[in-house]
Amino acid sequence: TFVEEGKITWETTLGEVLGKKLKMLKDYESVTLGLLLANRGGLPGKVPDTVYDGVDFSAQVKDLSDRDILKQRVQYAEAVLNLTPSSPPGTRYEYSNSGFIVAGVMLEVLTGKPWEKLIEERIFKPLGMVNSGFGNAARGDKRTPTQPWPHKDAATPVPPGPGDDNSWVLGPAGTVHGSLK
Repeated sequence: TFVEEGKITWETTLGEVLGKKLKMLKDYESVTLGLLLANRGGLPGKVPDTVYDGVDFSAQVKDLSDRDILKQRVQYAEAVLNLTPSSPPGTRYEYSNSGFIVAGVMLEVLTGKPWEKLIEERIFKPLGMVNSGFGNAARGDKRTPTQPWPHKDAATPVPPGPGDDNSWVLGPAGTVHGSLK
């Protein structure tokens, strides 16, 4: 929606949006939004645990208002953008959740709003997605007691509660849930 509105383009670079906000390796400065979303930005598919230093991993994502989402996502983005690229940006496909997270950070920096708020305003509300949200759909409360549980692998369900989903910092890489309704 931001591209359609002309607020950003597929060719907008990390340097243009994030260059003054965080430090990054020179290799990433010319990486475009389009390359990030096509998994061709050079970001490694697997990141070291040190990338998560300073990240609040509280899995109870009922209310994110008490967390500094913008600050922690910027910290995450800065950490991954200081990893050596797994290949020169633009030369090879490598799936990387980090590319989607960094793209989310680009939008957060442009708007000053958390990615979740942007998804609510620009996707959920216009499409009438009232049964959608972030994190595990089966929160164990009275509203969603029968929702599917997340899983570690194909055979190991994880009951609702702490540690039941990815960290909310990884939201742009896939913490949205929605019902068939």
